[in-house]
Amino acid sequence: MKIGMVCPQFGYHLGGAEIIVEELVRQCLCHGHEVFVIVSERRTRLFSPFTVRHREDGAKIYHLPPRNLYWAGDSKKHGKLVRRAWHLVDLWNPFLWSSLVAILSKEKPDFLNCHTLPGISTVVWSAAARLRIPIIQTLHEYALICPRGTLLRSNGEVCVDAPPPCRVFRSLNRRLSRMVSGVTGPSQAVLKTTLDEGLFPSSQARAIPNPCPFPYVPPETPKERPNEKPVFLFLGVLEEHKGLRVLVEAFSRFQAQEAVLRIAGRGSMENFVRQACTASSNIEYLGLVEGQAKSKGLQSADVLVVPSTWPDVYPTVILEAQTFGLPVIASRMGGMTEIIRDGETGFLVEPRDREHLYRAMASFQRAPDLWVAMHQRIMSMDRSYLQPEEYYASFMDFVGSVLAQRSL
Repeated sequence: MKIGMVCPQFGYHLGGAEIIVEELVRQCLCHGHEVFVIVSERRTRLFSPFTVRHREDGAKIYHLPPRNLYWAGDSKKHGKLVRRAWHLVDLWNPFLWSSLVAILSKEKPDFLNCHTLPGISTVVWSAAARLRIPIIQTLHEYALICPRGTLLRSNGEVCVDAPPPCRVFRSLNRRLSRMVSGVTGPSQAVLKTTLDEGLFPSSQARAIPNPCPFPYVPPETPKERPNEKPVFLFLGVLEEHKGLRVLVEAFSRFQAQEAVLRIAGRGSMENFVRQACTASSNIEYLGLVEGQAKSKGLQSADVLVVPSTWPDVYPTVILEAQTFGLPVIASRMGGMTEIIRDGETGFLVEPRDREHLYRAMASFQRAPDLWVAMHQRIMSMDRSYLQPEEYYASFMDFVGSVLAQRSL
């Protein structure tokens, strides 16, 4: 088969969606398929022609110029008015239409798998539908019902009643989503939330859990006991919606000799983290960790903490931690509730509840045997579904079902 994929920041940004797309591209190539990926190129000449690059593994990458006010990954460099104008164009970017039709007409894929869309927009659905190319949409966030993608208001609160501009945004995407044949996402949470807003009314839908970015290989020397002082690890982007402020405030109740908090990642809250380290001798900042450094960080930690204040779709960092047998403390929302068995493989706490978070962390400090029981339970779990091959098989099975229904 010839498979087309759309992921605007692929090759430029190493987020969860980009990691999954990279793994899916690799699996498709290994199984003999032809693959091309349409991305948004990070360049200053916003209206220059698109280019194509051939990778050594055989994948073909089409680089589209942004044809908007800026590249999608540079939003934080611009003010509110410019960002609003950008979103207005990105509702359905007409300046990308001719390039997308040209690429899809040339490639003629058997289906088009769209991932994150901000930066290319739903105009790619229209271009594919015009050419009668089946569309499979993979959800990685809530960007089709929330311009921020997080379901959070500007004050950080979860959005319950969408304001008028967001209602217009959702209404437009409801109409356009009728062109999509199949929709999938890593959790029931992201699927249900999106479908409940009326999107994809005629699409087949199926939850397919993300694979673990790490190869599924248990550590050579798994820990049998926690550290004398439990080591809590935060691993992710340093942004407000990740709950860092809540975490630091909850952890401040520990005495220096009782526990250690390590924070790894990059983001706009880096100065906040550095100040927390200065104020407390038992908080450590590791900076950005990848590859072997990430493995080492997980191996040396005891508990992963994911205190997100937004309904995180399916944080793969939890899967990474479970590969090392780490219990996880996470917020009771989004896809996190589908990965963690509360009281068995970790704890689910109420979002923004500092007291609840502290109690969950303190339970590991006061009862090391609790860590041992959870660790053994996690290491004995069947995690075969985390393997990339299983994700590929599940995804292609879903594609086969969608294409079979279209042919009826």
